[in-house]
Formats: sequence, structure tokens, C-alpha cells
Amino acid sequence: MITVEYYGILKGILGTREESYPHRPTMGELVDSVAERHPEIAGALPGTAMACNEELVHRDAALPEGCTVALLPPVSGG
Repeated sequence: MITVEYYGILKGILGTREESYPHRPTMGELVDSVAERHPEIAGALPGTAMACNEELVHRDAALPEGCTVALLPPVSGG
């Protein structure tokens, strides 16, 4: 299993901070699974930074079993 943590607007839309997902080999495949499960945030995912075990990674990054993934949307303020 992989733990996915949601931050910022993603957390607000979903109303949860984290969920568990079956293991996926790459970050891209995991993000695609998140988009399938939660179409309401799918549009925000392309601009979202991704981290695996607190290290920023790209969509093609390998995901080890049991890792924690953070989805970090861009932040704006005034």
C-alpha cells in the first residue's frame, strides 16, 4: 500500500488529509489512480508538485511499496 497525503486546495476539496492506495510502480500511475478516484481534483493534478518520502519527484519516478506520497498544489496569496 501507498499513503497519499493531500495538501492545500486538494485537502479542502476532498475533505480528507490522506488515503491509502494499492501499490503502483510509478508516480504517474498513482496520480492517474487518484484522478480516477477523485475526478473533482483531476484538473488540478497536472500543476501539482509530487513528493515521495519527502523528496520531490517526477511522474516517471519509481514508488517503493509502503511509501508516503505528498501531492502539493501551487499556492497563491496576496
